[in-house]
Amino acid sequence: MSHSFRLTSITVNRESGNSLVSQEFSENQGSGYLWRFLYFQWILVLFRPEWLISHYVPGTSFLRSFPTILLIILLVIWLSTEKQKPGFTLLGLFLVSMVISTIWAENTGRARISIRLILELYLLGRITFSVAKNRFKVQKLFDLYLYMFIYMGIWIFVTFLQSGRGVVPWFWVLDEEDACGPLMGMGVAFCLQYFLGESPGSKKKLALAGAIICTCGVVLSYARGAFNMMAAILILFVLKSKNKLKGILILGVTGVIIVVSASFFFPDNSFWNEMATSLEGTSSGTGHDRKVLWSIAWEEFKANPIVGVGPWNFGVVAGRYLPLVKDKGHYRVETIWGRALHNAYFQILSELGIIGIIIFTLLLVEFYKKNHLTREFWLASRTKAGEKLANIAHGIELAMVAFLMNAFFYDIIFFSWFWVLLILNRMAFLTVANNSAATNNS
Repeated sequence: MSHSFRLTSITVNRESGNSLVSQEFSENQGSGYLWRFLYFQWILVLFRPEWLISHYVPGTSFLRSFPTILLIILLVIWLSTEKQKPGFTLLGLFLVSMVISTIWAENTGRARISIRLILELYLLGRITFSVAKNRFKVQKLFDLYLYMFIYMGIWIFVTFLQSGRGVVPWFWVLDEEDACGPLMGMGVAFCLQYFLGESPGSKKKLALAGAIICTCGVVLSYARGAFNMMAAILILFVLKSKNKLKGILILGVTGVIIVVSASFFFPDNSFWNEMATSLEGTSSGTGHDRKVLWSIAWEEFKANPIVGVGPWNFGVVAGRYLPLVKDKGHYRVETIWGRALHNAYFQILSELGIIGIIIFTLLLVEFYKKNHLTREFWLASRTKAGEKLANIAHGIELAMVAFLMNAFFYDIIFFSWFWVLLILNRMAFLTVANNSAATNNS
């Protein structure tokens, strides 16, 4: 289902705005069990309680299938009750490209894992677009997203105090610093923008606490790429801030938090010594290691330019293409199997080919177009609620920028983060389309 409207033709006055709020509130009150079911599903997707329980309670690993089972039940209810079913065309096409690429994959088992992840989020997205029809419901999901960053950040902090590692030990995605760092960097971007748009109260304090926790989370992750990307995001935050003085003040306070946390948790100055190694370039260390891996990915793409080698199959066939790389570093054919690529763009290129990278690019273009329209519409409404939603949309944009920058150094494309941002952004845009139609009909 497509929505077309002209932003400049929409006039939001007080009378129609109040009528619209009343209509949305009425819809929210009568949301029914499907909305509550969907909300619970989002809690499972963002907070992963089944992994937490199965990690600490022996014999409960069967719970990890619980979100999938519930999604199937939710899908059946949605198909049988909802008349309007908004599409998600580009993500659907990306899924198709993954399936086609899997046909020629060396290891179809690894490929199917990534397909299942994207398929479940695709279905969740379509259900969400249909059920979360007004900004009250959308706001509740944005709040969940904020709480997720705080929750994971607290776990990173607690685990560091216990073991000296800034990770989330019970969830396989976050049980390594190179995953926790990028996620916390995204959290810094989203929480700061949420803080700016929120009215004084408990949520504003939570958003501020989230920004502080996520900033410390990046430091505790000890991840150089994530730290550098956080610095870039903070500079971008200031440059895009309407109130430059406030932006510079926030940048300064964040800088103090970084220095204090780095000095407190790493008193031997090891944190700054580790960050300094990022200046080594590609001639030595991990920079050289990544250069070798990216060269292998390029060879894989040249040999399989249309559909690639298959999702999550870069490391499976890396040994086959290693001999084609002049500078092999320390890698050997017999030891490189399963190696992570550490670059999402080379990963898509080598694993999904030119078809995958084109659809991925179109997804990003669509993301930024819808994000821009969302922010313009809600700012034009000249209401406090509209300003808040515009700031949250800006936070989604900054979180996406943080993800895309971290994607240069980490293999994070087949985690849920990118796809959840696509859903949240499109969800915010649909509030614009729905409110636009309601306003024009009033």
